[in-house]
Amino acid sequence: MLAHLSRRDVILIGALLALGAVTAAWAAFGEGSPALAAVLLLQGVVLAGIVLVRRDVIRAVNGNRELGRSLARLDTALASVAKHVKADRGAEERRMLRELDTAQREGFERIGQAVDTLTVRHRTGLNQISADTWSLLNLLRVVDVHHEIPAPGGWAATPQTLLAIVSEVMTRPGAPLVVECGSGTSTVWLATALRQKGAGRVIALDHDEHFAAQTRERLLRAGLADWAEVRHAPLRELSLEGSTAPWYDPAALEGISGVDVLFVDGPPQATGEQARYPAYEMLAEALNDGATVVLDDVDRAEEKRVAERWQKLRPAGRSLEPLRRLDRAQLFAVHRAAAPAR
Repeated sequence: MLAHLSRRDVILIGALLALGAVTAAWAAFGEGSPALAAVLLLQGVVLAGIVLVRRDVIRAVNGNRELGRSLARLDTALASVAKHVKADRGAEERRMLRELDTAQREGFERIGQAVDTLTVRHRTGLNQISADTWSLLNLLRVVDVHHEIPAPGGWAATPQTLLAIVSEVMTRPGAPLVVECGSGTSTVWLATALRQKGAGRVIALDHDEHFAAQTRERLLRAGLADWAEVRHAPLRELSLEGSTAPWYDPAALEGISGVDVLFVDGPPQATGEQARYPAYEMLAEALNDGATVVLDDVDRAEEKRVAERWQKLRPAGRSLEPLRRLDRAQLFAVHRAAAPAR
């Protein structure tokens, strides 16, 4: 404890002790009593102790005050930090709420769009079912079917497309020649229609030998082998407009002329980009004036581009005039360019 006393404290305590000792000696050896001397000496010690305690108390109070001020400064700093943290948290919360609100709005918009899309698809699907049903009923009134026949739709031509092609065949005079790029369901339906008409022929090209054989088997079972021919035509690289493209082997076109209806439903899309483009140019010379060309699957982007490119071509002096659009096919009329005047 003494190590922490200042010089002033030491002098004051020494003076009090000395005063107590002198007073006690006077009381003991003078006129006083020994008891009074002991009391006076004890009083000096108590006064010195009081001085020491007072000093410690003052230092403790001062220390506490400093500690209090330090704590106050710390509290102020913490309050400031808390304020900033709160402000930052508030800003973060506001940012999160804004993001949540935006996400919620976008979510509702997407749900609304999805509902609209589903509604449109549902309505379109119902309309398609209705149109297909009516077309199939109409087709069965036009074609008298007495044998197993493949169902239309799916990968095959739709009832609307079949009805349009069959109607073309049935209303044309004479013995119409129909050429198909691709064989299958439509081949059987067209052969059935020509047998009922009593004149005409179908020639179908198919790059897939197995599928070609399957179509021949269907025709044979239905007794239609005399009305339709399926030619296996492997794909070959053709040079058109300075580029090459896979298409049916031109050798398979041998003997084809006087075509009244050309139905382009192959090669499949997977065989190459705009795989059906060569059909018009390769068969243009064989098309009769006034013939009908039907391009299937024009609901796809590639076939749309094929249709656009065809209308710009003039192969063998032929041009195409758009007639009407079906659910999935586009019909064109073939016109022969007028001969130059002499």
